[in-house]
This record gives sequence, C-alpha cells and structure tokens, in this order.
Amino acid sequence: MFKFALEPIRKYKEERVNILLKELEALYRKVREETEVLFNLRDKYVERKNQLMQALVDGFYEKEKIYNVYLDSLKKDIMDQLVLINAAKNDVALKEHLIVKAKQEQKLMDELRDKEYKKYLLEERKIENKQMDDFSTFKGGFHKNVG
Repeated sequence: MFKFALEPIRKYKEERVNILLKELEALYRKVREETEVLFNLRDKYVERKNQLMQALVDGFYEKEKIYNVYLDSLKKDIMDQLVLINAAKNDVALKEHLIVKAKQEQKLMDELRDKEYKKYLLEERKIENKQMDDFSTFKGGFHKNVG
C-alpha cells in the first residue's frame, strides 16, 4: 500500500491555498464596497457643487460659505476613501502573490508525491517480477524432479 511520507505537509499546503483564496475573495469584496462608497461620495460632491452654483446664480451668497465648507469636507472624504481603496488594492496584490507562492509549493508537493508513487510502483513491479521468476524457477524445477 502506497503511503506518501509528506502527505500531512502536502495537505497543509493545499488547505493553505484554500484559506488564502477565501481571504482574497473577501479582499475583492472590500475593494468593491470601498469603491462604491467612493462613487457615492463623488456623486454627492457633484450634486452639492451644482446646488452651490445654483445658489450663487440665485444670489444666495451666505450659502456659498456653507457649501464651500461642505464641499471641502466632501473632498477630504473622497481623498480618504481613495487611500482606503489603494490600501485594499495593495492587500489584494499581496494576497495574490501569497496565493501564487502557496500554489507553487502545493504543486511541488504534488510532484514529490507523484514521483514517490512512481518509485513505489516500480518497486512493486520489481517484486512482482521477482516473484514470478521465482515461481517459474520453482515450477520448472518441480517438473524436472517429478519426471
């Protein structure tokens, strides 16, 4: 019966890849969510800026100061959101790198297992051939002695 000595390590590597893939999926989801927040902030900024322009056209100069403060706040929120998105994208890139490395390690373990299995089969074939040779020799010698 074939038993790969490094099977626990190979299984660990396989599980590691699966865990990293799940973590990567969560990071992709985070990037999508943060990007959606950014788009909402940008939409709100454009909407408020348009309202400010309309207020200026209508002659409401007091609202100008209030809107400018608010727009500056939205600009800051947008910049902060961009930082969050870039950090999340960096996390994704790092996780993708880790997955590539983990998959390479897993592949190496699979190749080692396959190599060991081929050796095992070769040894089994040698033993089987030797047994067949021994049996043939025994059978041939048995007939000579009987006859």
